[in-house]
Amino acid sequence: DTLMLGFLRPAKDLGAYFAAFQTAALLLIVLQAVNSVFPPLASELHDREDWTTLGQIYNTLTKWMFSLTLLGTIYIFLFDSIILVIFDITSRAAAISLVSLAVGQLIAVSVGPAGFLLSMTGYERLETFNTIVVALINVVLNYILIVSHGIIGAATATAISLSLLNIFRVIEIWHLYGLVPISWSHLRPLLGVFIATLAMTGAQQLVPTTYLFAILVGVLGLTTFVLVVSLMGTDSEDRMLIESLQEL
Repeated sequence: DTLMLGFLRPAKDLGAYFAAFQTAALLLIVLQAVNSVFPPLASELHDREDWTTLGQIYNTLTKWMFSLTLLGTIYIFLFDSIILVIFDITSRAAAISLVSLAVGQLIAVSVGPAGFLLSMTGYERLETFNTIVVALINVVLNYILIVSHGIIGAATATAISLSLLNIFRVIEIWHLYGLVPISWSHLRPLLGVFIATLAMTGAQQLVPTTYLFAILVGVLGLTTFVLVVSLMGTDSEDRMLIESLQEL
């Protein structure tokens, strides 16, 4: 996306898009943290053919990754323009691009560490195939949408590509192992996200938006989420995940 924007659009468009892209990429912090611990777990459980435990850990990790990333995405929805003004960017197109990229990252996180699950259980060639196919689709989409819609087109192409890649992964994991990244247990942390969203939107209506205020609202939202999920306690799947991580 950034490479093709550099060829097809003015430098100022590339700068605006890069700010939006790098900001949305912060939503992947949770996924990157999980990806540092999940591969050895997946490999060990695959070798033991303990599919039940592997499925529960995969599901539990995805639950918390998705909930935290959803909270970050909602925060971006609320303060997209303020966030970009930090980079001296006031373009509405950049704000729309930021939101589109955030949605793409959220979809990527919603299937959890699916790419590593395939790679660490003997299907690294399939994961490579997924990546190559989606990369080619991404090039075509970027060219078509950048020419017609500029940086919004680049953001849309990237979001679609991320979505396709992870749809491929989750279908393949379901077909190969019968594992899915979603269960009813997802509702517990989502309640925390809902209450935290109410707190952030309520605060946003009370005080004029400034840099400092936006930061404080973010802290309020995260604190509210942590308090709600702490009050609900942990379930058996959470405890299994903690025990598995302690054994690494």
